[in-house]
Amino acid sequence: MAEFPNDPRLKLSEAGLRGVVGETFLPPLVCGMAAAFAAGRGEGALALGRDTRHSGPMLLDLVASSFRSVGRDVIDLGICPVPTIEFFVRSEGLPGGIDVTASHNPPEWNALKFIGEGGYFLDREEALAIRRIFERGIPWQAYDRLGRRIADDTAARRHITRILEVVDVELIRSKHFRVAIDCVNGSASLMTPRLLEELGCEVVAIHTTPDAGFPHPPEPRPAHLEDLSRAVRESGAVIGFAQDPDADRLALVADGGECLSEEYTLVLAAEHVLSRKPGRPVVGNLSGSRMLEDVAARYNSPCYRTRIGEINVSKKLREVNGAIGGEGNGGVMIPEVHEGRDSFTGIALILEMMAERDALPSELVREIPSYSMLKFQKEMEPEAIGAALERIEEEMGTGAEKDHQDGVKLSWSDRWLHARASNTEPIIRVMLEAPTEAAARELLERAVALL
Repeated sequence: MAEFPNDPRLKLSEAGLRGVVGETFLPPLVCGMAAAFAAGRGEGALALGRDTRHSGPMLLDLVASSFRSVGRDVIDLGICPVPTIEFFVRSEGLPGGIDVTASHNPPEWNALKFIGEGGYFLDREEALAIRRIFERGIPWQAYDRLGRRIADDTAARRHITRILEVVDVELIRSKHFRVAIDCVNGSASLMTPRLLEELGCEVVAIHTTPDAGFPHPPEPRPAHLEDLSRAVRESGAVIGFAQDPDADRLALVADGGECLSEEYTLVLAAEHVLSRKPGRPVVGNLSGSRMLEDVAARYNSPCYRTRIGEINVSKKLREVNGAIGGEGNGGVMIPEVHEGRDSFTGIALILEMMAERDALPSELVREIPSYSMLKFQKEMEPEAIGAALERIEEEMGTGAEKDHQDGVKLSWSDRWLHARASNTEPIIRVMLEAPTEAAARELLERAVALL
C-alpha cells in the first residue's frame, strides 16, 4: 500500500504526472506510477521515449525498469517526440506507452505523459485509475517473469513517411522553400530537419543540439522566439517554425521575422484543410481564438469547443468525424495521421498551403479576421482557485453566455474570457479576447482585480 503525495507542485491529470525533479517528482513515485500504468494496460509491449531534459536519461531508465518489473516488455525509442510515440503506438497496435517529458515547463520539471491504446493520451478518469492501482499495490513479478527492453530507432522514419503520404510532396518541393527552425534543443532536433529536407526545403537550423539544454524558455511563444526571428530576417527564410521540447506544439515566425501568436498555427491549418473539406467539423478547446469560428463559418463547417487537454479535443474530433482539430497553443491534429497534437503535421500542412496558394505567411494571416488576445497566470493554492472563479463569474458574468466545462468561460457577442486552474502547474490561468487591445486590457484588469 502507498499513499499518493498531496503537493501543489505535483500534478496528475490528462496531461500526465508532472512535478519538480528532486522535490516532488521522486524515484519511488515515478517507479510506482509507471509500474501501475503498465499493470493496467492490455497485453503487449509498451513504448517509451523521452525529451532532452537533463533528468530524462535517469527517468527513462527508471520507467523502463518499472515496466519490466511488472512483466512488461518495453520498446525503447530513446529521444523521441510525443506525437511520434503516439503514432508508433497506434501504427504498431500497442496497448500504450509513456513519454518522459514536461513539455513546455521549465527545465527543473519533468513528467510522465501516459499514452493509451490507439495512441491517445489518457483522460482524467483513466489517470486517476493509475493512482488507484499505485495506492492499492503493484503486482511485482518474480525474477523469471520480468519483461525485456528492446531498442527501436524506426519511429521517426515511420512518422515522416505517413506525413508525406497526406500532403502534396512534389508541389512543396517545387517551391524550394528556405525555412528556419528552432527546436529548442528538444526531441524534434533531428526529426524536423529530416522532414524538411524530404520536402525539398533549404533548412536554416538553430537550437537543434539534443541534450544541450534549453537556450531560452521552452514554451514556443512570441516573447521567446527572438533568435528564430533573427534567423528568418538574416537568412531571408520565408517562414520560421518553433517547437516545444516534446514537439506537440508549433509556433510560426512570418517572412520578415514577425513572431505570430501561436493561435495562428491551428487557424491557418484549419483554413487550408477546410478549403478542401468544406462542411466538415473543426474542433478546438475553450481557450482558443474565435478566429477558428471565423474560418469554420467561411466553409459552412461547425466548430466545437472542449475543455483544455489534448485528449478532450481528440475525443470530440473522433466523435464528430472532424476534418481537423487542435489547441490554440499551436497543436494541430488531423485524422489521416493521428488525432494527437503534431507539430510535424502542422509544418507540412502550412508549407502545402503556402505552395498551393503561392503566398507568404504575412499574406495568409491578412486574410484572417484579427482580435486582441491577452493571457495572465498567477500562482495560487488549489483550494483558492475555486473561490476566485466564483468571484469572476459573479462580478463579470452579467449578460454573458456561461460555460463550465473547464473553470468558467464567459462569452459575449464580440469578446470572451476564460479562467481555469492549470492542468500542469499550481496556477490559475486567465485568457481572453476582444476586438481591440484597449478592450482586452480593460477586461483583463477587471478579472485580475478579482483574483
